[in-house]
Amino acid sequence: EEQLARDIESQHCALADANANPVSIAVIERSIMQRCLALAQAHGLRLLHIVPELFLCPWPNSGDGSGIALMRGHDGYLLRYGDFRGLKCSEQTLAAMLEMIGREVEIDTVTCYEAEGESAPQLDGVELEHQALASARPGFVNAPIIDLQQRDYRLSSAWLGLARTWKWVAWLL
Repeated sequence: EEQLARDIESQHCALADANANPVSIAVIERSIMQRCLALAQAHGLRLLHIVPELFLCPWPNSGDGSGIALMRGHDGYLLRYGDFRGLKCSEQTLAAMLEMIGREVEIDTVTCYEAEGESAPQLDGVELEHQALASARPGFVNAPIIDLQQRDYRLSSAWLGLARTWKWVAWLL
């Protein structure tokens, strides 16, 4: 909670594999989750998984899984530095975020994945290794992810709702 810059009550927290130590957690604003589910419902879609945007960033960027992967996301940049470690920031705070991550982990490379026609950010004192985004697969393919459909947003079945309704009738009989 102390690492979040916002009120915990306005956030949705989803857990990764609970058998791991420490447990990885994805945090997203509740308003974003509600908009996502409302949009899916308005179009008649049933979502099996909702994955945080961070997992779009390719990983691992090297054989030993060290370094930082960087790519442009919606309205900012995605910085990924582990299977479940990463953050999203604006272009203005990108250098400060890289410095903050550098205090936490050893940065040997910063791999910048760029879409065709996209320009890389200009960072003083940071050498970027450029790669085409089309040459890398998204970070959620054959990799551990966190499904945001947990707790309040858990995927439910029409049959489950019907079973709950008839459970009491069966119990009374």
